[in-house]
Amino acid sequence: MKKINLLRNFLPAIVFAFSNLFFCQVNANGFVKNEGQSINKSAYILQQGKHTAFFNAIHVTYQFIGTKAQQKSGNFPDWATAGKETDEQILIQNIKLEFLNANPNTSIKASGESGPYSNYFVKGKQITNVKHYNEIVYDEIYPNINLKYYLQNGNLKYDYILKPGADVNDIKLKYSGFNDIQVTKDGSLKVTGEAGALLDMIPECYQMINGQKQLIKADFILLDENIAGFILGKYNPNYELVIDPVLIYSTFFGGSSQETALPGKNMFKDLQNNILVTGMTSSLDFPTTPGTLQSSNFGQFDVFVSKLSDDGKNLIFSTYIGGSKQEQGASIMTNSLGEIVLVGNTFSDDFPVTNNALQSNFGGNSDGFILKLTPAGNFLVYASYIG
Repeated sequence: MKKINLLRNFLPAIVFAFSNLFFCQVNANGFVKNEGQSINKSAYILQQGKHTAFFNAIHVTYQFIGTKAQQKSGNFPDWATAGKETDEQILIQNIKLEFLNANPNTSIKASGESGPYSNYFVKGKQITNVKHYNEIVYDEIYPNINLKYYLQNGNLKYDYILKPGADVNDIKLKYSGFNDIQVTKDGSLKVTGEAGALLDMIPECYQMINGQKQLIKADFILLDENIAGFILGKYNPNYELVIDPVLIYSTFFGGSSQETALPGKNMFKDLQNNILVTGMTSSLDFPTTPGTLQSSNFGQFDVFVSKLSDDGKNLIFSTYIGGSKQEQGASIMTNSLGEIVLVGNTFSDDFPVTNNALQSNFGGNSDGFILKLTPAGNFLVYASYIG
């Protein structure tokens, strides 16, 4: 069984905040002080399910645990392995975020005790009454900059708090342990691994001046091949500045066979901040919703189009689209009416097209396609071959 990494998002807030979320429904007991129960040098640990975050003086490590399908025998292209017997390989991946040139003497202060104490028994030694906290703060991690991690509504968020006179250019974020890092065309930062992914969406940035909210442009920027920073538009350094990004993090979603999504434009946020994702699936039990365009898989691989709520917890709609052979959804977006526009490729001569199609007939071998769906995913407004 191979599942696709989807991305979930949440919203942040606070004083000059690069406010981000990482794990959904974090352990209600919060940040646990490392009193020797963990052999690593982390000061605090936060664990939720298979995922763990380790907080050290000048870096944070996000640990993802996932699975990967492996073919038992035979050499097949990816699209041809549907239904063949596979093994599950456990993947453990650590994505490390290092704060370059940070204050090595920064102190990490915890506050807001939460829940009961924990007890551990490690190598014959009892460690008792270990406290849990709602938040931790890196004090003066950069000049006039604090870094605060905290729990809100069961979610982990973190904020850079820049006081007046702080320099955003001091913040340099070095990533390691990833497969790919890029700044997307819209200014977001995407860090991808085999077992998980982090996506910092372009933030809202503003200052409150004389009771008025002043918007400031803010983007992520790659300073080196694995070092990220921030670039801001003009702002008043004498006032607090709030940068409010959205961190989308990976979750797992799919059927019992194989799902694939191409990197790049396979995800999009619509006008209501819902998450749209597309790719291809060979699963006969891929999750679909009632009343959508196509509830069954018609071929080897069909396109899937799914819309999730902005917190990633609710599946608004999900549908197959395809003919009798193989399709792949490659790029998705919405127009000003909220209609879903999708492009990809197909090997099917019976791919669904509309009467007003630019090209109604399959050109042979592999054709591109373009289609448009209603916002509810229940009606094909337009579809055409291209090729």
